[in-house]
Amino acid sequence: MFDGNANTFYIAANNTGGARGQMGYTFAAPVAPVECRVTARNDAYFGDSPKDVPIQWCSDGIDWHTTDSPTGLTWTTEQIRTLSITP
Repeated sequence: MFDGNANTFYIAANNTGGARGQMGYTFAAPVAPVECRVTARNDAYFGDSPKDVPIQWCSDGIDWHTTDSPTGLTWTTEQIRTLSITP
């Protein structure tokens, strides 16, 4: 997921039932990210790529904030979307 390899992807169990998954990344030192890139699957199931992508961030380990939350996304195979992160 965070390795730059298009063949690595995350699948939420039983996505057809509205299942939601989450993933996160902990940086070694404080950073101020400005964007997040999401890439659609590179196989016949690219349509199972996330429809909603809420982006949350936290600077203190306690209080989480939602920044960009695109919904209703549709995808083509290996499509890349760049989403803004606004503190």
